[in-house]
Amino acid sequence: MRELVIGIDSGTQSTKALVVDAKNGRVLGEGAKAYGLIDGLPAGAKEQHPADWIDATESSIRAALRQAKATATEVRAIGVSGQQHGFVPLAKKGQVIRPAKLWCDPSTADECDAIMAKLGGLKGAVKELGNAVLPGFTAGKILWLKKHEPKNFKRLATVLLPHDYLNYWLTGNAVMEYGDASGTALLNVRTRKWSKKTLKAIDAGLEAKLPKLISSDQSAGTLQASTAKRLGLSWDYSHPSEDFAEMNQTMNSLDHITWDRLESENAVTYPSLDETDPGQPIVFGMVSRAKPGGRGSPLPPLSCRRKPLMTTSRWC
Repeated sequence: MRELVIGIDSGTQSTKALVVDAKNGRVLGEGAKAYGLIDGLPAGAKEQHPADWIDATESSIRAALRQAKATATEVRAIGVSGQQHGFVPLAKKGQVIRPAKLWCDPSTADECDAIMAKLGGLKGAVKELGNAVLPGFTAGKILWLKKHEPKNFKRLATVLLPHDYLNYWLTGNAVMEYGDASGTALLNVRTRKWSKKTLKAIDAGLEAKLPKLISSDQSAGTLQASTAKRLGLSWDYSHPSEDFAEMNQTMNSLDHITWDRLESENAVTYPSLDETDPGQPIVFGMVSRAKPGGRGSPLPPLSCRRKPLMTTSRWC
């Protein structure tokens, strides 16, 4: 049986998917679906319905799987890259409260100025965060929701980015990778912790609504049953642990992969299987240029004992 991995790139204009043979790096199938911005919004506002990303992801994956003639149990991992900075507000049970404000939405400039003023201006923001609080970042969007849509803000239970929301749909886990978090203007990039001073400038209860932070060498989770059913994939199967070392060696021998077809420029590393409990999930990272056999190999080792794993790769 083949060992396949799926790569997803969810951008501002479309979502693309590839099915790749994990042993030789050959692209076996691909799919894509475009979408647009919501019409009729005030000047400068740029928003999308997160449901459009989900529909496009499902369509793209199914098209790629058909082209690859893949069976449900051949897929061992799914790697996700996606647009950063946008704000996806979720209610207590995971429902999307309103459309997502995107990275290219400058309508939160006043809110960004208000946050920076509480941090001591630009110099104070850079000292506290390592970043200015820019309209493209997430922080101003959260304060915008509180100011302009207080009823929706009252329902807010979880703050996610577009990339995080795809991982949430796939795994049921609300997590955010440190690189993504650095583009929220909520994270102190030096300490790699949420900035309490910045959170307080937005809302005293905001920290409880932020997702768990994880490194790019950690898995976002495993494919949940409801999503697996929509995608026609298996969500519970065995994978003998004795195959792990051999598979790791095979993956590290690859010297190229066409992730550029997903327009991904990520460069993440991951632990080798001999450094990690083979029964635990291991991240799948994607790189566009890598040294053969190195720790930045084009594809990571496969370590899925029961369910396809999810990555925390990012794109902007």
